[in-house]
Amino acid sequence: MFCRQCGTQVNDDDKFCVNCGFKLKGESDVKQDVLAEVEKDFSQLNKRLENINSINSHDHYFKNKWITLILYLLPAFGWLGIYNIYANRKKGGIQIGLWVLNIIFVTLIPPENTLVNIAVQLIIFSIFVLWISDLIWVFKLPTKYYIKGKKIYSPYISEKVFKSDEVTNFFEDRNIIENNTYTNSLVKYDNRKYINQIPKEIVELLWIKDDINYNDNNPSLEIEPSLIDLSLEILETDNINDNQEIGYYPCYYELTPKQRFIYLNWLKDITKPINISYVFIFYYGLERHLLFGEFEKAFNVINILRKYHFNSSFLSYSEDAILISIIKRDKFEYTQKISFSNSNPLLFALVISKAFKRFNAEDLILLSRNVGFYNQRYIKGDRKKFINELNRLLKEKYGEEYYNIKDEDIENYTETFTLAFANYSLEDIYRFEEAPDILSNETIREDIYELLEETHERVKILKREERKIKKS
Repeated sequence: MFCRQCGTQVNDDDKFCVNCGFKLKGESDVKQDVLAEVEKDFSQLNKRLENINSINSHDHYFKNKWITLILYLLPAFGWLGIYNIYANRKKGGIQIGLWVLNIIFVTLIPPENTLVNIAVQLIIFSIFVLWISDLIWVFKLPTKYYIKGKKIYSPYISEKVFKSDEVTNFFEDRNIIENNTYTNSLVKYDNRKYINQIPKEIVELLWIKDDINYNDNNPSLEIEPSLIDLSLEILETDNINDNQEIGYYPCYYELTPKQRFIYLNWLKDITKPINISYVFIFYYGLERHLLFGEFEKAFNVINILRKYHFNSSFLSYSEDAILISIIKRDKFEYTQKISFSNSNPLLFALVISKAFKRFNAEDLILLSRNVGFYNQRYIKGDRKKFINELNRLLKEKYGEEYYNIKDEDIENYTETFTLAFANYSLEDIYRFEEAPDILSNETIREDIYELLEETHERVKILKREERKIKKS
């Protein structure tokens, strides 16, 4: 025989290899080793065969397209039902997550548990059926609705309209009593006295249901969030400074009776501090005036609000709205009556270029970051000196302390940006608008950047000389 370590031929009765000293095994030992290896190979082969059979069975299980459709789609709707029942019909990405979990659940269940799989999925689907019955109720009469005159609107059904007499019959037939503002709105209240206490110049800008005409010149007015329905209940309270959070996108018809009183009482003096949500309710109506109503009156009142309510979101929205409406209604003379500090720089550049055809030193500084000039050291550290040097440079290059804009420069833009009003009841064609980004004009952008860069270098030299003088 041969040594298993080095291959040297040895005698059958040798216990060790004469060449390498490796311990040699007898014939019986070798046979046992071979049998052990064979048994191991057979065990691995059996496991592979079991896996193949399992895969084939699973493939056969999913070849029936109708079973697959039921197992994947119906339970997914069941998950949707669960989500809508317990999340109050709020939209969200969790629905997709539940659907993915459902697919994983179906896919991973072994084929021998098919009946268990179907049973579990049918239980989930039964919950979907319960949700469908709830949805039928929503379409028949939404659980959250608001009334405007002879119409009722649902936030869930894309402002689906019902006649008020149908709503009344629906309540009478089912003897439904709900303790909320919306059912109370079926009872008429005479609340004109609260309007009579508000200054005339403010009343003129309010949208009051009984006092307005619905027409095509003022679209979507029936769902205006600032629209005051005097038939809704108002409950007087001594706690007029209540700062209870109303939430995003506030509207008059969703206020509680006490909150309506607080809002109407605040309208007596809009300079008084109040939760910013109340300000936004009034402001939504002012935005509508900027587009379709009393532009000048709304403009003046918005400026008053901006002086007394220092909320960054409100200041930004209101400044943008004024500038957008100035462009839409071609009233560029009003740009001299507003202080620019919170507006979109691109919108500011567009309005100023159209209104005055030129930028002064302050304008150029405001646009600095938008043209790629980020070194604000001297702009912030010694603004007065920076402006003086920038004016001197403008005078040297252009003969006056302005950078002039030509009409063709405004038209030669390569990019646009989106403008938006805060009032979410405005139709998209009025609320959103694509505007030209004049700073995308390469010539304008490079000219402004070079002016700012050169001014920065001049100020740097001046500051260096000042330090030398101080040291000497």
